[in-house]
Amino acid sequence: MGRKSVGRWLKAGQAPTHRKSGRPKQIDRYKDYLERRWQDGCHNAAQLWRELRDQGFSGKAAIVRLWATQRRRDLAVGSAAVSRELWRKLGDDAVRRAAYRGRS
Repeated sequence: MGRKSVGRWLKAGQAPTHRKSGRPKQIDRYKDYLERRWQDGCHNAAQLWRELRDQGFSGKAAIVRLWATQRRRDLAVGSAAVSRELWRKLGDDAVRRAAYRGRS
């Protein structure tokens, strides 16, 4: 990091905040369709891209692959939380049963 950068930040009182551009993405127009197809069970990015292309989408397949990858990650994070909670509950039940059996 350069001295000038540090100097500017010190003068400003903080490091700069970088904002993503508010520019709409090409895929944004098709997100409702993608979400609907995803809910229907189509998780194949290549198939989704072909369907979008037939509707006039001019973006590359990589854009749809990135969307699908992010969707899978979001889904995995949600299911991991559910799994942890389920295992925690199952563990608690197993402990209670073992304690109950130990009383007799």
